[in-house]
Amino acid sequence: MEALYRRSCRKFEDREVEREKVEQILKAGRFAPTGRNNQELIFHVIQNKELLQRLVKETQEAMRKSPEHAMMANNQITYGAPVAITMTCKKDMMRWAEFDCGFASQNMLVCCEMLGLGGLPLGIMRRTPEPWLKGLGCGDDEVLLLTIAIGYKDKSEEPHEKELKSEVVYIN
Repeated sequence: MEALYRRSCRKFEDREVEREKVEQILKAGRFAPTGRNNQELIFHVIQNKELLQRLVKETQEAMRKSPEHAMMANNQITYGAPVAITMTCKKDMMRWAEFDCGFASQNMLVCCEMLGLGGLPLGIMRRTPEPWLKGLGCGDDEVLLLTIAIGYKDKSEEPHEKELKSEVVYIN
């Protein structure tokens, strides 16, 4: 149960994540439910540090050029995580993809916690997705849905307490 109460990690150790753990995280995401069992998500795994740094830099540059997103250009994007898993889908498969991405993401984030890793869901790339999609070698027919930054948590920074603000309505 404890893994369900996970918190996002924004500070990672400079340490590689074992391939077996990455495979387990991917399996958890791929076993998530999908609308009509379409299984339309495409999982892109980035473990190359130089590529990740380049994609972050190009995303920040694209944000600086956009008046709408310029104020977010200094965002650390992946916060130094050694792994990023980006979920995309073909444009013609968008009907349920965002829901399915949510299911997969939650499975993957809980799996990270169970494996002693931290995870951070990142929607910021959707604001200027072109550099990220191009860097991943995606075609013009793909849409970026979400990226999850993954790595070993830097224990020097504890997550703040979460105040539950969402409303619950019981109907009897």
